[in-house]
Amino acid sequence: MKRAQVSMEFMFAVGIILTLFLIILAFSYGRQKEIKETEEHLKTNAECQRIANLISSLHIAGPGTKVSTKINYKLYVYNTTYGSEIVVEPKNISCFYIADIENNTRLTAGQSVKIENIENMIVIKNV
Repeated sequence: MKRAQVSMEFMFAVGIILTLFLIILAFSYGRQKEIKETEEHLKTNAECQRIANLISSLHIAGPGTKVSTKINYKLYVYNTTYGSEIVVEPKNISCFYIADIENNTRLTAGQSVKIENIENMIVIKNV
């Protein structure tokens, strides 16, 4: 073998290693995407539960209680014939709370709100 020549076996081995590396890279990219989607779902669900817990806590605490908070996701808070519900958009994750609200409310991300219990009716106002 002359100097600066590469054998066919060496080139074949490097090709196989590169192919294996690309396959592993493709699988890890797909898995990473799934993990990010799951993480976003969990964060959205946590926000829904946080607001539902605030509303339920204010209802249980009685008239005159209030709290201010910041909304991290776009929410729709409303009463239904089956109960009271919060829907987080665009994922359409929903959760329920124990209370009646004064009127159906759509809240946007980044918005600060004041939630009050006025005579056992929950009122949500922009700050």
